[in-house]
Amino acid sequence: MSQWHLSYDGQTEGPYDLATARAKAAANPNGYAWRDGYAEWLPIAKIGELSQSAAAKTTPPPPSKAPGAVDEIDYKVFGTEMQFVEVELDPGESAVAEAGSMMYKDPSIAMS
Repeated sequence: MSQWHLSYDGQTEGPYDLATARAKAAANPNGYAWRDGYAEWLPIAKIGELSQSAAAKTTPPPPSKAPGAVDEIDYKVFGTEMQFVEVELDPGESAVAEAGSMMYKDPSIAMS
């Protein structure tokens, strides 16, 4: 866990944990901060971890898929002894297959 040091008007404070450093930085954002790994003291306003917006910012959850939005898979099976399946994908869909198990063809070639 990082230990933060703050500096106001040449007077250093700390070490503080992140929560305490955020609280002190929110109360007075006009100082400088340093922690292990920093080459020099940086203005608090330039440090995302200590900014008020970073403490209040949360990542919104990803949009949920509408129920019933499942689409059918369009496919055709070709051949009798040596079969292959041709799958037609809709825009935005993708397919994953084992290496060497996919055949690629030009759209103008008809497979029958």
